[in-house]
Amino acid sequence: MQLRLNKIAQSKGLPLLIAVAVGAFIGFGAWGEGRLPFLAAVLPFAIGISGSRARAFLMGLAYVLATERAGPAFMAAWFDGSFITASLLWLGSGVIGGLAWSLAWTSSNVPWRKAAASVLAWAVTLLPPVAVVVMGHPIVAWGNIMPGTGWIGVLASVAVPAIFMWTYSRSPWPLHKMTLLFIPVAGAVAGAGVYAYYPIESRFVGEIAAVSTNWGAAQDDWEILQRIERIGRTNERFAKETDVHVLIYPEAAIQRYDPALYLVLKMEIIDAAARAGQTIVLGADLPTRSGNLESAAIAFYPNGTTATAIARQTVPIALWKPWQASGSFLTNWTANNLLTLSDGVRARVIFCYEEYIPFLSLINEAKDAHNIVVVMANTWASKDQLGATIQARHSEGIAKLFGKHLLRAENRPKKEH
Repeated sequence: MQLRLNKIAQSKGLPLLIAVAVGAFIGFGAWGEGRLPFLAAVLPFAIGISGSRARAFLMGLAYVLATERAGPAFMAAWFDGSFITASLLWLGSGVIGGLAWSLAWTSSNVPWRKAAASVLAWAVTLLPPVAVVVMGHPIVAWGNIMPGTGWIGVLASVAVPAIFMWTYSRSPWPLHKMTLLFIPVAGAVAGAGVYAYYPIESRFVGEIAAVSTNWGAAQDDWEILQRIERIGRTNERFAKETDVHVLIYPEAAIQRYDPALYLVLKMEIIDAAARAGQTIVLGADLPTRSGNLESAAIAFYPNGTTATAIARQTVPIALWKPWQASGSFLTNWTANNLLTLSDGVRARVIFCYEEYIPFLSLINEAKDAHNIVVVMANTWASKDQLGATIQARHSEGIAKLFGKHLLRAENRPKKEH
């Protein structure tokens, strides 16, 4: 029996299975309901000591698939209910993530090469094109580990794993001892993510409120008109019952904007809001001259002026279709996504899918003066709250990292009556 166990332990298959199990454990343990993604910070360490390129790839693959486990059901809604198409896209994302994260491993025992491999994987997964399709970057975890530290926390997210790998390469400890040490450490970090979790306030900041809805996807123009009427009633209620003067509604709250819609908006929302001294921010899909669309946030101010923030990255393949001359949602990482909400309050606006891409937030933090983060999300395709929760954890982590207040207006699936 002992001989048989030794043969199993020495087989090539077992280490590969362990790598898959570790990657899946980190993905499941870091991302989900009632937890903070502390455990995601452990991923570069685990891959760095994985022992081979194949193990590193499988660990990264399993991590990405576990992190994006809500993806197939969510994406199927975008592809006429085709679970096969959604699953293939999910698997493709996992393969890309596995390849990218496998760069964190190197067979070299030279300390600086070990450290450089960790830095390389951190950068490749943070930057496009990988960042556009692969979720769960560990930098989000560091926002929860070192809140309010800003660029120091960003530096720590890349430097700490690199320093560990440099130290590990000089350590006399064999790989199996490092693996045994990793197990209780990972378990403790996962437990800390659950213990430290507490819901953050993302509905109100001073006189600003984010309004979430359960409207799902509008089926026709009549339903859009009903939404506009609901928004008007909600604004009126806030004016009568609260001191809120800025209301933010979800992404695509009124879906495709048509100039003919302005008269309805003016009658139901704009004029009444102006009389009450309210600023109203609505999510809308704006047609362009090229026949494409832009996801936008339109602010209507009490003085009659307007301002618009534009999404920088929409959902690849489902909405962003660069191979089409028209009918696609546009992507432009230099588009203006800033809005002034009130005197002294300037926000950077994150549109739904952009929550998964921390680098977009880092661009704003480096270039643009702002003091609040506004998320406008449209998660109507979520079959449950898991996908929306994992998505939200990304923007929460970066907002915490830079010590910013966060507001989140989300349109969820229609409630069953």
